[in-house]
Amino acid sequence: MLISDLPFEIILHLANFLPTKDRLTCTSVCRSWKVPLQESLWRTVDICNKTKLDAICDITSDQHDIFKINGHRVHTLRLADWLSVNDRQFYTIQNRFQYLNRLYVRIKVLGDIGFDDTTDWKLSRHLSQLEIYIEGLTPVAKVNTLFKILSFSPSIIRLEYIKYYYPRGITYTLEDFEKLHTLLPQLQYLSLDAEFDIPFEDLTKISTIMPVNDLTVVKLRMTNLSLQSLYYFLHKYHKLRTLELDILSNSNRSHFDRNEILPMFSSLNSVFPYLEKIIIKGPTTSGFAFITLWKLIRQFDTPLKHLVYDISSRVFTSDRPAGAIIECIRYCSTTLETISIFGDVRFSYPHMLPLALGLCHRLVALNFGVNSNSIALDDLLDHCTSLKRLRLSARRLYTKSKSPNGAPIHKLQILETTHAMIEVSLFSYLSCRCKYLKYLRMADAKVFGQVSRRTGSLCIDMFNSRFELLQLNSVCFYGTNNFTCDEEALINLIALTGSDSQQAHSTNRRDTLMPINGSLWYHTHFHWGDKSESEEVQMLENKEAERIHRHFRNFRYKNEKISYQMELQRYSHGIASQQSWKNDFSRGYVAFCCGYVGKHVISTLPFNDDSLWRKLHETLH
Repeated sequence: MLISDLPFEIILHLANFLPTKDRLTCTSVCRSWKVPLQESLWRTVDICNKTKLDAICDITSDQHDIFKINGHRVHTLRLADWLSVNDRQFYTIQNRFQYLNRLYVRIKVLGDIGFDDTTDWKLSRHLSQLEIYIEGLTPVAKVNTLFKILSFSPSIIRLEYIKYYYPRGITYTLEDFEKLHTLLPQLQYLSLDAEFDIPFEDLTKISTIMPVNDLTVVKLRMTNLSLQSLYYFLHKYHKLRTLELDILSNSNRSHFDRNEILPMFSSLNSVFPYLEKIIIKGPTTSGFAFITLWKLIRQFDTPLKHLVYDISSRVFTSDRPAGAIIECIRYCSTTLETISIFGDVRFSYPHMLPLALGLCHRLVALNFGVNSNSIALDDLLDHCTSLKRLRLSARRLYTKSKSPNGAPIHKLQILETTHAMIEVSLFSYLSCRCKYLKYLRMADAKVFGQVSRRTGSLCIDMFNSRFELLQLNSVCFYGTNNFTCDEEALINLIALTGSDSQQAHSTNRRDTLMPINGSLWYHTHFHWGDKSESEEVQMLENKEAERIHRHFRNFRYKNEKISYQMELQRYSHGIASQQSWKNDFSRGYVAFCCGYVGKHVISTLPFNDDSLWRKLHETLH
């Protein structure tokens, strides 16, 4: 079969992988390619500025006819933030693009316009996805306007009616929620700013409402999670798989006596029987409703696998958030497989988190992004015996035990650390105990330890480790035994050594450079560009590497001492210029010793190719 004989849909799908310039070229290849390639060029339109808005809406514009002719091809339309579209312009947009499947209208695009007799939402009847927020109306008017829009688009499966500022959302009644689901019977994804007000006399109605069958993802931002709203969600969202709650207050206030509401939960036959993931944002001490939810999840064996606590945008003055997180983990421990914790959470004692995690026997992935805590890695490994993927952002990373003797081999496969101060002895412990470790990344970290007076090296001993990928992003090494890590102790020479070093190769541009005496040598220096100044890492040439190797090979036979004095002009916390690399001999070097390294990256950028590591975490089993 010739490529030109492929079905229309397949050519259209393949066209989506081509750059715009190549698509334009392909439209003139043959007749069978012309239409699908033209379709692909117009599938998505971004109105990103006033100029493009005027080109679409102004009949005197040179591009006006182009949009008029091809508007029927557009399936996805995005209006940029702060575009301020008036009612006549919005009506023109509706007329130009009548076959939209996806419409995104966000912050400061529509005010109290676009909803009078000038506009016609019937023209948007083909919508399946809608993200919109309306400025300038009263809360009641916003609800009514939303329902007016939805009444013309019953095929919507994804709705995001959100805002991006101010603490309080729109107050919805029980009838409002029911009407929303009546208007959108096929809804699968709902994201809503929702203050939910249910009078006590309406609570008895909840047990008689019909659950929705297609909705699997619900994301709600609300001031407080109340028992009555939780009771409604448990009845209504029976098929829910992902629940996200962004709570804006840590208030426990309620209009009702909880003892009047709690007996109603006894009528439940199940609690989110398909729920796999919960995301909690905001204060973690925000109400008795959360405690009730965790208890019900445990009681009804809800198959919750993934837990995310993200309170990075909140400020706390006590350890109450930590206590709430621990309580949640304990109640959900039997089914949890992945846990992510972010924010300023202060655990009152070091064993608090590892002990709770030890109850999660199925836990295979932990993402702990709390910079204010120190973490004992051996304690974590002792309690999380099934852990395979670990991300840590901590103030300090250390081991209580200097030797792994007697400790069982751990099956950890991937480790990422950021923002941590790490004592050099941790690497030897990690290499001996985690022999399945294949991927290691350190970012924006400080490693410190004593430089050997015999060899002049700060040894990172990981000879038992065989890495598929080793990545060092903005990692600084210090020849000191204390936590001060002064710039006078900064070491700028790094030797990457592997026992199978002939197999190793670098992701540096000079991939063909063979190791010298089993090592690849790098130097961190200060670089002056035409318009900017920056720190850079340079892989040294064979001749330069040989000179360094010869110097340190004879080091022990000389009466030399490592010097941390500011012996030449240095910049940016102890880094010298590229031409002064020989002067860094006096500070010693870092010997990063591994059993094997397949690929490696050494960079001064704190984060590099984060998407690769996200993919590794998602695919590694």
